Amino acid sequence: MPVVPCTSRILLLLSFLALLSCSSQHVQEFHLVHEGMSRSEVRELLGTPSSTFTASKEDGIFTKERWQYGDTLSTHATGILFPVDAPGRVWVVYFDSDGRVSDIRKPQDDQQPWRPDVK
Repeated sequence: MPVVPCTSRILLLLSFLALLSCSSQHVQEFHLVHEGMSRSEVRELLGTPSSTFTASKEDGIFTKERWQYGDTLSTHATGILFPVDAPGRVWVVYFDSDGRVSDIRKPQDDQQPWRPDVK
């Protein structure tokens, strides 16, 4: 097993801590988001979203623009495969056609697994 120099370990730890602090900003400030806020106000409050989905109209279905916070690789992939609905485990801010917050949604912790044998 390769030996990692002490300096590299410290840099790795600091990088990890920086990522944790960045990702928790949306958790601490999400309650301050309200309808009517602009995109820039939301970005200033919550930071850069972990993913965004642009409004589109396909087959008569209108998908609002939404910003997601707290994505994992799994939730990001789910959002790409099923763009109409945001995954239940992320914080979501929806915007109307004027770029104003039209709705918000906190993570839904009580979701049932998609298969009974998968937790």
